[in-house]
Amino acid sequence: MRGASCHHPLLGTSAGLGRSMSNRKRPKPDAPCSCGSGRIYRDCCASGKAGERPVATPGAGRRSRKPGRPRPFPLSAWPALKAHRHRIAGPWYIDAVLAVAMVGGTCLLYLPDLGLGFFMLDDPNYVVENPWIKDVSLSNLGFILTESYFANYCPLHILSYMIDYLFGGLNPATYHLSSNIWAGVVAAFVYLFTTVFLGSRLIAAAAAVLFIVHPAHVEAVAWISSRKDLVAAALALPTMMFYVLYSNRGRRQWFWYGLSLACFLLGLGGKQSVAVVPVQLFVFDIFLKGRMDWRIVIDKIPYVVLVGFFSFMTMNMQPYAGYDFDLYVISRSVVESLWLMCGFGDYVIYRERPDAGAAIAIKAVFWILPLLFVGAVVLPRWCAVSLPLTLGFWVVIGLLPAQTLGLVHPVADRYLFFPSVPLTILIAWAAFTAGRQFGRRGMWSAGLLILGVAGCWAKATLDYLAEWNDPRSIWFAAAQKSEEVNNLQYLGSHFQDAADSIETALSSWADVPEDDRRFSMAFWTGDSRLKPMLAEWDEKRGGVRTVAFNRELRDFAWQQYEKADQTRNKRVTPNLYIRRGNIQLARQNWEGARAEFETVRQHWERLTFETQKQVVEVQYNYSMGLSYWRAGEYETALPWVRKAEQLQLQYRNNAIPRISQLHDSLESRVKARATTRGE
Repeated sequence: MRGASCHHPLLGTSAGLGRSMSNRKRPKPDAPCSCGSGRIYRDCCASGKAGERPVATPGAGRRSRKPGRPRPFPLSAWPALKAHRHRIAGPWYIDAVLAVAMVGGTCLLYLPDLGLGFFMLDDPNYVVENPWIKDVSLSNLGFILTESYFANYCPLHILSYMIDYLFGGLNPATYHLSSNIWAGVVAAFVYLFTTVFLGSRLIAAAAAVLFIVHPAHVEAVAWISSRKDLVAAALALPTMMFYVLYSNRGRRQWFWYGLSLACFLLGLGGKQSVAVVPVQLFVFDIFLKGRMDWRIVIDKIPYVVLVGFFSFMTMNMQPYAGYDFDLYVISRSVVESLWLMCGFGDYVIYRERPDAGAAIAIKAVFWILPLLFVGAVVLPRWCAVSLPLTLGFWVVIGLLPAQTLGLVHPVADRYLFFPSVPLTILIAWAAFTAGRQFGRRGMWSAGLLILGVAGCWAKATLDYLAEWNDPRSIWFAAAQKSEEVNNLQYLGSHFQDAADSIETALSSWADVPEDDRRFSMAFWTGDSRLKPMLAEWDEKRGGVRTVAFNRELRDFAWQQYEKADQTRNKRVTPNLYIRRGNIQLARQNWEGARAEFETVRQHWERLTFETQKQVVEVQYNYSMGLSYWRAGEYETALPWVRKAEQLQLQYRNNAIPRISQLHDSLESRVKARATTRGE
């Protein structure tokens, strides 16, 4: 089979995958054609009719097969790929230039995220308040490599922040630029992997371009804390590429195998979601290489051992979300994820979890889908779909980790980053394979189709990046797309924080932060009160308009909290009621605030994540003390604040900054009041 120009009814002539017929001695005109079609050479490849489907005649295959020629493996529907020696052919500098171009194109597309700053979720824990990244020392490196942090064991992910801090300190633009470069490295490896896998630079470049502009990647790139997905993918792809080179079984096979294992180890250090790579390699061995021996199991054992080690390190770290295994939820989540990967969905940070209480008829449809997925394994025996089926399996297998762990949000854009790699390869391959059937015009049409899809995706990506840059926060658009509890709660939090920030600045005769100025101009666009209010701020004073503006901000926040309270179902959301209580304090409704804080206690007792539980316990005690403090009941407030301080010292967290100074201030007020009463 090697060296033949093999025809396939769906793939066409596999030019470039084996040696051309021109490099071999041509057979005699009346001899059977070596492509295995059953025709004689004069009527087949010599006449240019190789693209026609041969007429099946009894025994034709046996007559055309020379003595000693191995029978094609029944599962291998792309015979040329089975015999193909995967490698990057041609001048290496061409691939180097194109890979660098992929990195540059990604950074150029994501330039708008350089001004985003740190995100309110996870970024403070992973970067701003992370003491382990702020000094390159043996003790810090030892902790990062051996201990979990923030309920995860992702040492390479944390080390990437240490490098960023070394160059840029706490400048958020440094971290965003670093994430953009990581995303570009992934795109470069998409190109290199596809070139090795399929032997076509055209398909590889098209796949990489589609990957760069995919709108589902915005969250993983623009959100600094989601870099773990970028790091893991940037190392999972070379893992697969080196394994494909190892499958050649040449003199350097163990060199490529060792590189593959090393990259897989580092990839798991980025995020454990790439633990499915051994399964994807197993599918590659069976469907495309036709390997059906003991080695396809033996050479996966080291990969499984590495997965076991990281599973042990992360065991019991993630809190129980309260959701058990549900086949309907998993199946529906996969379908929703596949739709989002098509590039034309609504992209938002949080989506509603599929309702497990759906009608039985709807559930039955989604129960059947996993059976069809498993049954697709036997398709290559009857039809020529090995390559698209392999890529399809890679997509679905890449989605499964997020679906099977019982997460609160099984469908999220960041979970689509790595699974979208085989999808973009599949789209590029299908377009150019279909176009090849129609000659040069077909190839031009395929190229225009790829450019059209890339253009639509790029526009969607830029639109979504604009939502991230909205002065009213990303949550403003998110709450309009999905009334999920977190979207509503964080939208209200952003408005409430803006009101608090403005009041704090003006009460200390300081300038109102520039972010709050842009926020006010976006919120009060077209309002006649805007210019007079900004004039008040220029004079560092708060007037009637500022009071009205802050009241509107808090009223808007309260509306979002009310919606979140109605839609939260059984979700444990203590921070929602802390926020509601703080708004009641701003309204001087002391009893209403305490009622909200008592609800916090009910939620705090149901938390399963110990670190979060400790933080909320401190916040609860301090908030109760604050409600009495603001009401002027200093003696009643003091025990609450003192207990909050003791708990914070005991748990060694920073839930309430400057709590010791606040406790001392309250204590001095209590003493001053006692002295006054004594006089």
